[in-house]
Amino acid sequence: MPLLAFKKPRSWYSVLAWTVLVAVVVGVVIISQLFVTSLWCATSCEKVGALGSVLGGIIGALGAAVAVYLMLHGQRAEETDKISNGAVREVMEFSRFAVGNLEICENIHSSKVTIPRADFPEVMRTPDPIVYPAIADRIGVLKSPQRVVAYYTRIAEAHRMALVLMKQPVALTLTHVLPKEAEHIADIWINICDLAAKIIDSADFKSELDHEAAKIFRKRIDDALITARNTFPDAESFKELS
Repeated sequence: MPLLAFKKPRSWYSVLAWTVLVAVVVGVVIISQLFVTSLWCATSCEKVGALGSVLGGIIGALGAAVAVYLMLHGQRAEETDKISNGAVREVMEFSRFAVGNLEICENIHSSKVTIPRADFPEVMRTPDPIVYPAIADRIGVLKSPQRVVAYYTRIAEAHRMALVLMKQPVALTLTHVLPKEAEHIADIWINICDLAAKIIDSADFKSELDHEAAKIFRKRIDDALITARNTFPDAESFKELS
């Protein structure tokens, strides 16, 4: 699962902002040069008129620059909300897999189910993220960038641990995942669920539908962590939470 995508080029509003700034500076320089040149052979009235024209041009240019800045600032804030909320929505959807995999580990630990080692990586597998790689170069605009990175990193770690269990030499004699081994994997999923809960809490959704969805996913995570604490009371992740 890719953790970071290649860096995308600078956004269009940044390019536009720099273009406007350069245009304003160049315009001011040109107007100033024309003004100075015209003063050499101008009468007093002409000088006053020229000064008024230059000041008007400068004020107009600065006004245009301010208007563009305000427009770009609003667009940047809107895009930041879209990026942040999109990332949180993906975290919420992935939390379903985290809760499900944590429950599977609990069932293995309680000997309710047995899973062959060869099948364990596929059982623990989650889909590749879509939003996260797409916003990798703008991860800093999120409210909890470190938690989002840690969230997907821990998911990748759970996948690797499942592969390690499958490829261990002991797999030749012990064909199924042991309860103690499931506990180690569960510890990772507990941490993932906790990170998901904190990321969801940091969301600033505008629509009521998103708020309701966040409540539903948050409750599922809370219920899963309560059950997991009863099954794995000594898990390291719970010690970090306490």
